[in-house]
Amino acid sequence: MTSKEKKNLSEAKQLGMDSRITRRDFVGGTLVGAGAGLLAMAAPGCRAPTVSEPSSAPAAGWPPTGFDTAWTGPGGIGDYATSNGNTHAVVNSAHAIGQKRYVPLPKETIDTSEVYDVVAVGGGFAGLSTGYTAKEQGNERVLILDNHPIFGGEGKMNAIDVDGTTLYAPQGSNDFCLPTAEARAIDFVHPYWDKLGIPSEFDFVDTHPRISGKIKIARDNFGPQVHQIHEASLSHYYFSADGKGGSWAHDPWSNGFKDAPIPEVEKSELMRFIADHKIPAQAPSGDFGPWLDSMSYKDYIEKVMGYSPKVSAFMDDVCAAGATGAGCDAMSAYVAWNFVWPGTAGFLGEEGAAIVEKLQFATFPGGNAGIARFFVKAIFPDAIAGEHTIEDIHNNAIDFTAFDRPSNQVRMRLGSTVVYVKHDGDPESAETVTVAYEKDGKVYSVKARSVVMCSGAWVNKHICQDLTPEIQAAHQHFNHGPMLTVNVAVRNWRFLERLGSSAVRWFGGEMGFWVNIRQPMQIGSSTMPLDPDKPLVLSHYVPFPTGGQGLDAGQQGMLGRVKLLSMPYADIESWVRRHYTQMFGQYGFDAERDVGAIITNRWGHAYMSAPPGFHFDRDGNRSPMNTIQAGYGRVFFGHSETSGRQLWNVGVEQGRRATMQALAKL
Repeated sequence: MTSKEKKNLSEAKQLGMDSRITRRDFVGGTLVGAGAGLLAMAAPGCRAPTVSEPSSAPAAGWPPTGFDTAWTGPGGIGDYATSNGNTHAVVNSAHAIGQKRYVPLPKETIDTSEVYDVVAVGGGFAGLSTGYTAKEQGNERVLILDNHPIFGGEGKMNAIDVDGTTLYAPQGSNDFCLPTAEARAIDFVHPYWDKLGIPSEFDFVDTHPRISGKIKIARDNFGPQVHQIHEASLSHYYFSADGKGGSWAHDPWSNGFKDAPIPEVEKSELMRFIADHKIPAQAPSGDFGPWLDSMSYKDYIEKVMGYSPKVSAFMDDVCAAGATGAGCDAMSAYVAWNFVWPGTAGFLGEEGAAIVEKLQFATFPGGNAGIARFFVKAIFPDAIAGEHTIEDIHNNAIDFTAFDRPSNQVRMRLGSTVVYVKHDGDPESAETVTVAYEKDGKVYSVKARSVVMCSGAWVNKHICQDLTPEIQAAHQHFNHGPMLTVNVAVRNWRFLERLGSSAVRWFGGEMGFWVNIRQPMQIGSSTMPLDPDKPLVLSHYVPFPTGGQGLDAGQQGMLGRVKLLSMPYADIESWVRRHYTQMFGQYGFDAERDVGAIITNRWGHAYMSAPPGFHFDRDGNRSPMNTIQAGYGRVFFGHSETSGRQLWNVGVEQGRRATMQALAKL
């Protein structure tokens, strides 16, 4: 054994890499989380493209294939255990599409002889919305095809057992606006919320008496970052230049960053920026949307609002993790307005801004998987046993046999990767579309009278074989940023209690930037505890922005995916243990003793990064957004990205809109 290998092994033991936790679950019959031996392993077949290479033409050997269980890591327990993000099986299958392995269709393709009125490609919120909308509108037969083992897209959950306590955490899609009167007043509540029977009021676990009044705990992951900065007890950690040390600044927004090791001018700027709601003098008096869409959010912050690059850099991780997957230099300022990020609230007017201030956000135990399950219960009543209550819909197991019954008006076929969509003739006159999918190593085909592409543009441009030149060109403006969701289950969180914080943001370090405790929703027998002496799951949304380097959204997304794909599970586990030890070790955290489980969820194309000029028609030319929303022939696009922003309710609305277009063609 070399000295380097000995050092790695010693570090792994100190961090508890050989301790017994959920990472040693069996996945597909193979033991994963092999520990120190994997620390130096790179993703197979992966060569990073250089910045000079265009994002639309990756380097030879890209995208990579050949990932295995050691790359994916464990998936926890229950129905979602084999579908933690884009697993090795999903990634290998999807990358085969980009390599044109199914064009032309193999001779062995099996014709099922099935004909559907609508085929929905993708079983996320847009796909589920397609099924629900079609069922609501009439008797048209629908088939939903999804490449994952379970529905929901990014709206899935991890279920984790820690010493007999079951914890739930989001895999991706998370946060919803409570359907209060204020939210309804500004149409922030999708009509399907009430139609699906989702509750309007929720109960949350009371703060443990030992911490009550001492530590404020938010109900969601994103609010305390910039919108609701006083909803959580926040601390900042600043890594030293060598990454081996650091310093804390507690409650920075209340004391003007008093203890932060940054220049006074920067402290002053951040304090002014977070409270800046005035409309800039340069803004037009009329429709401000096209004006905002003409520039990046970085340019808006620096050139319009007059703040320094330090301020826009402060927002890079927030933008990437909350909406775009890229830095604020690669996204339209109009997107920032859609999310009411600092500097844009003034465009809502005094009344609108006051309403937004009153909005409340929360999370279901497993993120927006809770909402996806309400869709499934409505479309497939037998798929989730029990009554139409949040407890039964969230807690009861899924009957997967209920999805693909021949008697169903709407059928859903899971583990089915769509690889080919093409009109049977000229798109303008064809009466049917051939849809082919790969399942269990075989390729099958069905016929559709119309198709709703609820998958993302990154795969649609490879699947759809007869795209018009206009739609092909519009797809070049659809860029996507990756996201890594890491759910860390700890046996207790006394270290955070001693720190006096429920939310932590850090600057520097290897990756990531934020983690916080969420106040658990009460959900019957599955209600999670909120006691510093009991288990808790902490969710990290890890983006990979490279803002400020002159890279466009496509380049930032590509470089981020290279990093995401290059990390085997053991590397991520090691990062968590090192990171927690450095930040929280002085408050009693012990990696070997306190880590109960670590689950990773990788999303290579988590967010749409809408660039300037994406949203509005200009000079008689249709915008990329409007071009894609128009569809072509009998194929329509309904993914949430078709609006330039990705939220669960936006995905539902875009799925509904595209489904109505598809039904009109029948």
